[in-house]
Amino acid sequence: MIDPDYVLLRCPHGHDLQAARTDLGKELACPVCNAVFATSPGDAGPPPPPASGADQVGYATSTDVRILPRAKFPGYTTWMLALWIAVFGWITLRVIWNTLDPTIADPSELKKLPMPVLMTLTMLDCSSFVCLFAAAVLQLVWVYRIHADALKYANYSGVSPGLALGLSLIPAFNVPWTGFALSRLASFAAAGERRRDATALAAVHATKAALLTGILVAISMCSIFGLSIAAAYSAYKAAAAQGIERDSPEMQARIAEAAAHSPILTVALLLICTASVVTYLFAVRRLEASLYARLGALPR
Repeated sequence: MIDPDYVLLRCPHGHDLQAARTDLGKELACPVCNAVFATSPGDAGPPPPPASGADQVGYATSTDVRILPRAKFPGYTTWMLALWIAVFGWITLRVIWNTLDPTIADPSELKKLPMPVLMTLTMLDCSSFVCLFAAAVLQLVWVYRIHADALKYANYSGVSPGLALGLSLIPAFNVPWTGFALSRLASFAAAGERRRDATALAAVHATKAALLTGILVAISMCSIFGLSIAAAYSAYKAAAAQGIERDSPEMQARIAEAAAHSPILTVALLLICTASVVTYLFAVRRLEASLYARLGALPR
């Protein structure tokens, strides 16, 4: 026999659970299948009198249960990750090529390549730009979507969807910001009863790694940019002191040579970016698995 202050409900998938009468009319979640549904307070009636003899258990009527829309995994995550892998792979190859043969960056040297090779490189560069644009758009849509779903299905209030999207548009800052936003969502998905869940813990660790590598990428990019600006300005001042005209080809050549990164810095930045991309890929997959299990989505 259940307490008179409670009513016995059956979730949309047939699992029995008790709910306090004071909770009728609110959204409830089945602890077995994570189905989210709402109850109607009007049909439960007054608490039954204490039963004598055999236990008597009554179910709330079927009109008390209203199935709510279930959260669904984003259907474009795989495409987003594949595009990022393609873009980063091509950029990596180009950086390595330019590092091994710096003359390839000179347009006059590039024109000396055979026409088929030149056309192939041009097509790959254009395709890389298109893939980069598509990946960036999907990234922004995905960031907004997961925060909107967390707000809609679980009242998540850590980072609003608008804020998550808006700060993702700031260059350089968006790299660590994305890791921070994912880390907050992973911690939210691992709260309460899911504190010891292996999937939730994996998402927490993966998103923290993405945050740390994102911070390293932002610091490295800002540092290298600052060093390049300082070196170019020093070269300009030194050339101006020698009487070289400001807009002359020699002045431009000296500034470009001073601002060029050393191979060591280029390789170091490439390694940091590679670590950031790898941790981001793992973080996205693990966060989705943990978050949407918390939101009651059906397994993929």
